[in-house]
Amino acid sequence: MNCMRATFLIVLVLTCVPVALAQKVSTVFGETVKGVVVTANEATREITLAYPDKDKTQTFVGVLESGYKQKLRDGTFRELAISELKPGLRVRVFYKQKTQMVNGRKVKVATINRIDFLGRDEYTRLREILDLPPSFPVTRVESATLPAGDPLKIYLSLAAPEIEKRFLRWVKQWNAYDGRKYGRVEVVSDRAQADMSAVFFWGMDEMFDFVSFPMGLQGYGLHEMSPGTAQLVTKDAAGLKILWLKLVFETPEKAEELQGLMEKELEKRLKARARK
Repeated sequence: MNCMRATFLIVLVLTCVPVALAQKVSTVFGETVKGVVVTANEATREITLAYPDKDKTQTFVGVLESGYKQKLRDGTFRELAISELKPGLRVRVFYKQKTQMVNGRKVKVATINRIDFLGRDEYTRLREILDLPPSFPVTRVESATLPAGDPLKIYLSLAAPEIEKRFLRWVKQWNAYDGRKYGRVEVVSDRAQADMSAVFFWGMDEMFDFVSFPMGLQGYGLHEMSPGTAQLVTKDAAGLKILWLKLVFETPEKAEELQGLMEKELEKRLKARARK
């Protein structure tokens, strides 16, 4: 019964989270919009963002609540100055529509209660993990085939020891039973020698920062849910290419339940490569 409840809860959480590419959405946590700062008025605390919507550029205007404090990397907080919101800065804001009296009339005002500072694009975290410069090009090419090397040399950057241990066991088993037919796999410690990288980290670049997302629902027996991102990527002169990306939710203590995702994808792609 606990497993059934846990599965239901994971599905429920996933349905409440907007897709990664959405720019303006409604969530259980309030309204949110992701865009680029156009103006930030220090006197009125009014912030204007531009964001794409289909084939057009839309504008969002909101007012940052008074005394808003930003959480720093060390866990402390300090008040955010409007002057820090420079034009061109990429952010995601959370807001609530509130009715206020303006010049004797009731008007709805978007009151901003949280600001997330985003990177250059949705692949900032991936670049940092692979020690690449912020301007290094990254593209999604999930239909691309694996590199042709035999053995296929893979660099591992897996933030969960249990996942790495299983991956290494899978490599040993694959080479023993399937390597001769479909191509062998070798794990290398030097990224420069690798044909591709297998990456897993807790968190997500373009979705809400749910790191340590407390569930706290009575009767489900769960403690904390955290998002995780698994990716298979290659690198060449043109930049970094994401062949496969999977978003998951799990507790870090139960990371073993996330194992097998990358292995199954690699098996499928290795077999497909051998057929060509």
